[in-house]
Amino acid sequence: MIDIDSMKEENKGDEVVYVDKGVREFGVVSSWNQTYIFVKFYQRMQSQACKPEMLTFTMRPKEQCR
Repeated sequence: MIDIDSMKEENKGDEVVYVDKGVREFGVVSSWNQTYIFVKFYQRMQSQACKPEMLTFTMRPKEQCR
């Protein structure tokens, strides 16, 4: 789970994993607001609004993310 209140500008481009019912999907943070974190998933064209409790940061450095 990501604490949306602790998000900083440096988090843009950080890799996250979305998990729902055992299915995982990876992407990068593109922006956020007070309710959602917007993630550009690797297999999609546009960012998707995600609930922060469904996301976790990965530990990969930004330069290794697609």
